[in-house]
Amino acid sequence: MTKVRDLHIKWMKKKEYRTAYQELAPEFTVARAAIKARTTESDALLSSHIEQGYLQAERGELIDDAQVRREIQAMKDEWRAGNLKKRNTQ
Repeated sequence: MTKVRDLHIKWMKKKEYRTAYQELAPEFTVARAAIKARTTESDALLSSHIEQGYLQAERGELIDDAQVRREIQAMKDEWRAGNLKKRNTQ
């Protein structure tokens, strides 16, 4: 399978590609920054959830699997109702 990086190196030898790539360089910089910000935010959120779970376990507050299933089903139902409402208003 050909890697995108290898294709990029090959294509950079062509003047048209190189010119277009250089013109889009500022856009690539913005995209990289947005991706990094989202990744950092996601990592922080995940770490927070893990820390909360760890603290709950230490306090003996963990819930059983039946309660987890009920809560997940409630979240799904809420999400579906919200999406259905959005669809009906469009």
